[in-house]
Amino acid sequence: YDEISLTGPAKIIQREREQVLEASDFNLKRLSPSDIYGGDTIPEAAGIFMDVLQGKSTEAQTDVVCANAALAIATAEDISLEKGVERARDAIGSGKALKTLKKLQELSKRVA
Repeated sequence: YDEISLTGPAKIIQREREQVLEASDFNLKRLSPSDIYGGDTIPEAAGIFMDVLQGKSTEAQTDVVCANAALAIATAEDISLEKGVERARDAIGSGKALKTLKKLQELSKRVA
């Protein structure tokens, strides 16, 4: 995988160090690959991502998105991965994540 999948260890490389992360580092459970199947096409994968942002996905799909967002949030804000997961869940649950994606899409149309 090219992201945190929660199906096994994930190695991250930062400027100062390398680290291997497990699902437990995010306070999440380990998943099987079948839990997070992302579709066979780009439109299918995009549909799953939109389902996550709209609160219509499986728990496993949401957990993977939150873990990946948590890593970015924790790095940017110098907080724990667990806190990053909480913030990601809050952004999805409140609709803020979807609103931000739509804003980014609109801005990208203006530039193109």
